[in-house]
Amino acid sequence: MAISNLLGISTLELNSQNLVKKYFTFEMLIFLIDFLPMIFFILYLTDLVGYSFIGVLYSVSAITQTLTDYPSGVLGDWLKYKYVLFIGYFLFGLSTLCIVFFPDKIVLIFAFVVRGFSFAQISGALQSWFENEYNTIVVEDTENTVFSIFSGILYKYLDYMAAVTYLIGGFLATYLSNGRSVILAFSGITSIVLSILFLLFLNQQSSANKIEENYISRFKKGFGVIKSSKFIFYLVLSNLFQSIIQSLWFTLLAFPVLFGYTGSDFNNAVSRVLILIVSGKLSEIAGKRVPLLDWRKWIVKTTSITTVIFYLTFCIITFFFPITNTLELIPISIIFLLYVISNYYRAIKNIITQKIYLKIIPNEARNSFYSIQPTLITLLLIPGFFYFSKIIELSSFYLSIFILSISSVIPVLLLKFAVKSNLEVILDNQIKT
Repeated sequence: MAISNLLGISTLELNSQNLVKKYFTFEMLIFLIDFLPMIFFILYLTDLVGYSFIGVLYSVSAITQTLTDYPSGVLGDWLKYKYVLFIGYFLFGLSTLCIVFFPDKIVLIFAFVVRGFSFAQISGALQSWFENEYNTIVVEDTENTVFSIFSGILYKYLDYMAAVTYLIGGFLATYLSNGRSVILAFSGITSIVLSILFLLFLNQQSSANKIEENYISRFKKGFGVIKSSKFIFYLVLSNLFQSIIQSLWFTLLAFPVLFGYTGSDFNNAVSRVLILIVSGKLSEIAGKRVPLLDWRKWIVKTTSITTVIFYLTFCIITFFFPITNTLELIPISIIFLLYVISNYYRAIKNIITQKIYLKIIPNEARNSFYSIQPTLITLLLIPGFFYFSKIIELSSFYLSIFILSISSVIPVLLLKFAVKSNLEVILDNQIKT
């Protein structure tokens, strides 16, 4: 009962609580594996091959994911999700170990091909499993109020988990001999262990996976959902552009910029920890606030804050405070406030979007729908990673971030088109805000 209270699910039936707890546990394990090496991964690759070849590696990974993401998503809807999650995390672990122990450029290209294929299996699968099971089992949460509260609390604990792993990862990377390599190897091994746990414990009660249905007919359903209304079309398109911009930021800029104002892996980790601790508590508040908000206004408002304003502010910071790769208290303090405020509004936006998808996406097409977006994102990131890494290398962080801030206007405009579409009445009847 104590855990149920912590997760905000004590009002649910016991079977429903067990479902949420299992999902929560898997999400926490994933964050542990993913975030330990994240704070230095791009720096690790930079030391190995330089920024230009990083663009090649990420482009190769993106091509592989683009070619396999949607077919893999359909496979997840057709078979059981635990099988694609097993394949995905097993291969992710192997590719990570290849990066550590065989840092030759040819091997790295192969590793990033495998990495891209593993991302294709992973993307959307666990979320699809949980949302389908939630729709099937948690019939008592008719207005998805508990879903909103739990989502905010989940974000809180994921932020806390990220904070702990950043701190541990940054400390070990800085003070342990070959610390970065050791952490990456640990991440690879634990990814393989996690893949086995999915195979053993990810049970399923929903009837979304019907093996007797033709795979080709399933293949068409994901695209059918996107084409079903202007609202979904513009919403997906907006999320597509947001994700592309965010991927360029987090993959190529975020950690090097923070490192530039903190001066070491450990200081970088400490700054991220402080951001995540505060952001985590605000995420819980966001989850409780979402049911009280007008989703039409706030999905646009929060997107504007977390994209246009966020990147424009970072652009101003890098202009007035040149990066020196030493600890700079003034810019890092401003960055702290910027991240905390942005993460709060991002949590609101994400929970609203989750509630929309939970209600309007058919269970039998959920994973294929969630796989379409990464497919389109990686298709555009193929040239994006290559050319954007060139821009960073040949110009400056300031110019690169300025490009992101200008580009962020596009998803905001698309969301405005979405909320003005003719599905407003239908959504009002489905989403209780």
